[in-house]
Amino acid sequence: MKIFRKKERPDVLEIIQEKWTTSFGLFHKNRFEEEDTDDYSSSVSGGKFSLQLKKKNVFVWADDELYRYDDFLITANIGAGSDEGYSSSGFMFRKTDDTSYYYFLVSNRGFFRFDIVFNGIPSPIIGWTALEDFSSDSFSLQILAEGESFRFYLDNSLVCEAADDRLSAGSVAFIAQNYDEKDSFTWNLRKFQIESRHKELGKHAARLAAKQMSAEAYIREAESLMTLGRYTHAAVELKKALALQPGDSGAVLMTADCLVNLGLYEEAERYFLMIPEESRESGALMSMAGMYYISNNLLKTRDLIKDSISRLENNPAAWNLLGNAEYALGNSEAAADAYGRAFSLDDSFALYSVNEGRALEKSGRMEPALAAYSKASSIFYRDGDYESLFEMLPLMESIDSSSIATEELRGKILFAQELFDEAEKVLDEVIKKKSTDSAVFYLNALVKYRNGDKTKALKLVNKALKIEPEYYLYHLRKAEWLFPEGKYTKALERALGLAPADPWVLNMSGLAAMQNQDFNEALRCFSAASELLPDEDEIMVNYSEALYNTGDSEKAFEVISEDNFLFLNQRGHLYVKSGDYQASAGAYERALRIQPDNTDVMLNLASVCFEADMFSRSEELLVRVLNTSPSADAYNLMGNLTSLKGESARAEESYKAALKLQPDSSGIICNLASFYIAKDRYHEADLLLSGISDSELGERGIKLKKTVFRYIMSVHNCSVCEREWIVPKKIETPGALKLVGEPPDHMPAGQCPVCGRIYCIGCAKENLVEGRFFCTECSTAIKLSADWMRYLYNSDMLDK
Repeated sequence: MKIFRKKERPDVLEIIQEKWTTSFGLFHKNRFEEEDTDDYSSSVSGGKFSLQLKKKNVFVWADDELYRYDDFLITANIGAGSDEGYSSSGFMFRKTDDTSYYYFLVSNRGFFRFDIVFNGIPSPIIGWTALEDFSSDSFSLQILAEGESFRFYLDNSLVCEAADDRLSAGSVAFIAQNYDEKDSFTWNLRKFQIESRHKELGKHAARLAAKQMSAEAYIREAESLMTLGRYTHAAVELKKALALQPGDSGAVLMTADCLVNLGLYEEAERYFLMIPEESRESGALMSMAGMYYISNNLLKTRDLIKDSISRLENNPAAWNLLGNAEYALGNSEAAADAYGRAFSLDDSFALYSVNEGRALEKSGRMEPALAAYSKASSIFYRDGDYESLFEMLPLMESIDSSSIATEELRGKILFAQELFDEAEKVLDEVIKKKSTDSAVFYLNALVKYRNGDKTKALKLVNKALKIEPEYYLYHLRKAEWLFPEGKYTKALERALGLAPADPWVLNMSGLAAMQNQDFNEALRCFSAASELLPDEDEIMVNYSEALYNTGDSEKAFEVISEDNFLFLNQRGHLYVKSGDYQASAGAYERALRIQPDNTDVMLNLASVCFEADMFSRSEELLVRVLNTSPSADAYNLMGNLTSLKGESARAEESYKAALKLQPDSSGIICNLASFYIAKDRYHEADLLLSGISDSELGERGIKLKKTVFRYIMSVHNCSVCEREWIVPKKIETPGALKLVGEPPDHMPAGQCPVCGRIYCIGCAKENLVEGRFFCTECSTAIKLSADWMRYLYNSDMLDK
């Protein structure tokens, strides 16, 4: 006999009315999924359900997949289990599947938000909104959902109301999101209750209805809604705030701004006028004047700014708006004065100067109008706003097409259009006309450098620096051009002092550190530059190189994992460094498919194919390179390849062609010398190597010199004092020996025919008998009969 009957379990698709409470204790059931993945883990222990986030920038949830709910009240106690990092937690609800759900998040920094994801498309309902006196260590959260209405309570205070009708029912889940500060964060759910019984829910809703949001909470919510562009909803919330705090001028101004954005200008004006005149700050006055202007009430715009000028005199936007009103009213002189005042307060904003130029031109003052347009064009150029820059040229040409200012602008535009030859002609001409625009000299320097005239380019960039010595870009470019010669230090230090956080200055500093073998400093520079410009491939390639050189080869490949040209080429380089020539060849092949005519990649690929014994592919690539862009490196590699294949004539021809293009290359000299040695052509190798010093030849060259020496020279020593004579191994039979006068002590005296000892004259004098030299060991007369001895005497006599 059964005493207790097991309760029937509802269908999972049924919308359930129930009350479920748990505190995750020993005798409390848990419905939230427990699992352990690479991104997160969820588990119950110690009277809490924990979501541990294991990575940055992950959004995870633990589902309660048992039942579905329409209307409900969630009551929960949540706490942050981590002290550091930036994260948020809350609940997902009315979840139909993984692509459609609402969610509410509270961050450990004291902000909340409410969003919907519908068919995979996220949409904020209320953006991040600040909380007052909030602690994430432990807080209570209540979510009341009734039809399309939602109310959210934190620590028993109503913080947010919202409405949305896109999802009517679904499951719930405990959620957490980690951001980009720390790799891990933990959130703990200590208590959870869901009430979905409609009758009981009505009682709870009535009780909670007594709790009203504060005016400050309504205002904070409205600010978030305005950020999202939801001005109608924001205005509703602001009006609720004003019902509680009628005199809040900030809320009044925000309401007026919402109404302006909704095009309700008359209602907006009523709100603006609620602010007492003496309390209207600059922001309120500008909003009010802007409203008058966009509603085409020009007289009110002008009069409001003029009447409030004591509070707006240092506001450039106010002067510009006054200029707009005066210009529209036909008062071009007054407009020009107002625009000029705006530009004097903010000379970095080109539009003020453009407006001034238009007003001056309309009033017939052409010369100052041209000057105003010229100022604006200089700002557009410096800001890289070429679309606006192009629009300035016809304005200036209509006033004076031959003025130096117009010509300066024409030169800049031609350069921007990459019409470098035409730009050079114009820039050369304006420099002759005594231009004082530093950009003219700088652009002309770029053209000269591009055309291979580095000397002129440096002179021009120095002139640009005389005009504008505090502009970092000119110092940076000078440093780049002097980098190959190692004379860049002063220019780079100046650029770094003027722009220490510029990514390209940091990149250049990294290259300098690499050249000086300071790989840790290079890594610091490239890392900082990559954070500022993470999508700049050139910087990421340099960052990869620094990572590899400091031992982090895994990350070195990771940061260049995309298959674009520069990254593939760099991967090829790194594989070469690691000795994996097959992988390197694969990377270079893919890079070559992207840029099939790139001879640098062809040469790199030919080199690794040579190392990987893929000689046919290597030769095919080298032939292509030499047919299109012959270089010393290509000829040198062809020499190595053909030498290995036994094609001696082609090898020698290739090495000589390489040496002709790069006569001071120790590597090519050594390769050709090795080739000669292998062919027993020692004298040619000796002639080649003797033309360059040991310090320039390096270790390999010095070894080759010694090898050649051993093959072509003989060394003889005095048996007593070890004096050394070096003579060629191959000596033509010398003629008869003819001594003139007494030979010096350093010359050989002869060799003993019995024991073979050799004596110099200085040592042989010790055993001189009746004018003849004798061996000190066997007392035999020594003879001056060896060919090498007669060679030395004949050479010495000839020298004399």
